[in-house]
Amino acid sequence: MTRQQLTIFVLLFATFSPLTQATTPKQAEKKIEAVQEQLADKVNLNTADAATLAAQLNGVGLRKAQAIIEYREKYGLFTDVKQLIEVPGFGESLVSRVVGKLTL
Repeated sequence: MTRQQLTIFVLLFATFSPLTQATTPKQAEKKIEAVQEQLADKVNLNTADAATLAAQLNGVGLRKAQAIIEYREKYGLFTDVKQLIEVPGFGESLVSRVVGKLTL
């Protein structure tokens, strides 16, 4: 199960559990759509290619995007998006700017 599927499952479970009986089906549908939109806007740090990373992340060009790919190839998949700071060329400022657009 992917992280996106798990998030949707958790949201659905929480939405339809007895503890949230005040939530109507229409409200639940809106919540699901909101979560799907948020996930659709994010770039997967572990699977995106250099072109996608460069296009979707403000302040990241092809050279820095390629550094992400090289880091993944050398050290394996990221376990936390903030681990991006370990990639050469990424400082705290840039990482804090793009972390909201990333997922694993």
